Amino acid sequence: MPPPLPSWSSSSDRRTSAVAGQPGLSHGERPADDLVGRYRAWIDEVLAAVGTEPATIVGESLGAAVALCAGPGPAVAGLVLVAPAGLVPARVTASLRPALPWLWHPTEARTERVLSFLSGGAPLPDRRHLVEWMTLVPEHTRSSLAPAPLPNAVLTAWRDTPCVVLAGRRDPIFPAEELTRPARMLLGARVEFVADAGHLLAHSHPDAVRRGITAPAGPGAG
Repeated sequence: MPPPLPSWSSSSDRRTSAVAGQPGLSHGERPADDLVGRYRAWIDEVLAAVGTEPATIVGESLGAAVALCAGPGPAVAGLVLVAPAGLVPARVTASLRPALPWLWHPTEARTERVLSFLSGGAPLPDRRHLVEWMTLVPEHTRSSLAPAPLPNAVLTAWRDTPCVVLAGRRDPIFPAEELTRPARMLLGARVEFVADAGHLLAHSHPDAVRRGITAPAGPGAG
């Protein structure tokens, strides 16, 4: 279960948004076969339900990998991928050790340490809310772990669609320097680096996400 969504809207720029829950998160079993096809069918269903205008799909972390499973076409105006999974393997190092006690027996103190690690030390305006939420996560959910990179054919299909990748310079899970090459070469994306941000940049730097959503991005702009 991901952290709760931050607020990305501002009084000067209101846009209609539909926030769809990722399939499988509320079920005791996870689909194991053809995840790309399953997610693509689900996103097609969501897009058909929310209207006829082309939509910009915004995905964060695992949600970005899910967004990349969608089918490019006239229903999708563009992609905004925030600290995305699906492009490179997650970096697993000894620095992940704070997460182990949190997974076994979560406490607020342990959650604080995990959030500090994930955020790269960046301030989190909604930290109190995140601590409460993330302390509940290990008690009530089972981690799906980070997905493997998606097949190249899935990624290169987006080359003619405007795409922005937002990468935190201090992201310990998907480091910015590792995301850059596949984002530009496979997606044709424009890559924007967010200084002093870690993996939770949507919470620490919501204005950067808002700019990524509202600024035009041409394919191959990276």
